[in-house]
Parts: sequence; structure tokens; C-alpha cells
Amino acid sequence: MPNSSNPLDATLAASRLEQSIQQVIRNVDVCTPYCENEYFILLQNVAESNAESIAQRIFQSFYNTYGSSTVTLQYEIVPEDRLSAS
Repeated sequence: MPNSSNPLDATLAASRLEQSIQQVIRNVDVCTPYCENEYFILLQNVAESNAESIAQRIFQSFYNTYGSSTVTLQYEIVPEDRLSAS
């Protein structure tokens, strides 16, 4: 999730983040906006330990493309069994 106090900066950051996500994930994975500055990424058949390295590759791609240290990215890895409806 891009976090910035400047709305224009946040909009550009969100766009760059979505591009970075699409560059890193596979065609079988799913990325969709969750809310204004958040994305839900569903990684098919990926171990939780590998999800961490995928997140780091997304971050690296984002910071290489965006080039700003004024934006802070955060993520949470949620195992599939915690996603099922109650």
C-alpha cells in the first residue's frame, strides 16, 4: 500500500505499484485493487515462504521504477486458510 501525504504523489505511486505487481506476478496470479491505495494479490500454489520473496521483488521493482523514498510500502501475507468465509 503506498502511503504518502501528497495526494498526487500517492496517485502516481499507486499506479507505479500496480505496474510493478503486474511485472512480478505470474499470469495465473491475480491482482486487484482492494481499496484506494491497497491491492489484493492472490498467488496460486505458492508457499508462504516464497510469498515473502515475491513481495520483496515487487518492492524492489517499485522503488527502481518510482525512485522515491517519500513513499512507504507495507504488506501482509495471509495464508489461504485464513481467507475462507466464516
